[in-house]
Amino acid sequence: MIVNHTFFVTFSIIFGILIFLGLSIFVKKKFNSYYGVLFGIILSGFGFAALQVSFNKFYVIDAELHVSAYRCIGQLEYKLDNQEVVSIEFPRQKTGIINNSNQTLIVEKITYGPKGYYRNRPEFKELVNKIDSNYLRDTFEYNNQIPPLSFRTLDIKKHTIDFFFDQPLPETIDEYGSYGNIYKYWLRVLKDSLGNRH
Repeated sequence: MIVNHTFFVTFSIIFGILIFLGLSIFVKKKFNSYYGVLFGIILSGFGFAALQVSFNKFYVIDAELHVSAYRCIGQLEYKLDNQEVVSIEFPRQKTGIINNSNQTLIVEKITYGPKGYYRNRPEFKELVNKIDSNYLRDTFEYNNQIPPLSFRTLDIKKHTIDFFFDQPLPETIDEYGSYGNIYKYWLRVLKDSLGNRH
């Protein structure tokens, strides 16, 4: 079963709210007690979490490099532009990428250090693309390339790709409550040293 990611998140939130309201009203009427509110909060949290864990997230990149996000449970069959049908089964806790374009894609892990950590440390000079940058780029070797008209699964934190193609990377990232490194992911077209696309 395939569900659009935006619809899935909306449904998950509404599902949690309905569990909360239903249990709160039922316990209040049946036992004349407000413990239903507590049980409703706990069970709605479990319901929301169960939906998030049960459905795997995947991205589809079409021939024009437009990106769509979906959720899937169970096995999926997808017909590529070359008429090949790929049968896809997601390993648990992996993020899928269907490359339905004629370009080789790559996912880079972008590591943002706290308060310009990488920019200000001389030992990272060779690793940082721009010496005035606050982030490191890591292409995790060859295994994160997605050939044209193919499917790959990758380990991506929070199952979310944050930046796509020619979108500029921000110099700094601030996330509330984050004291260490912040990891973001960038899906882009693989280019050779001359800037030619593959």
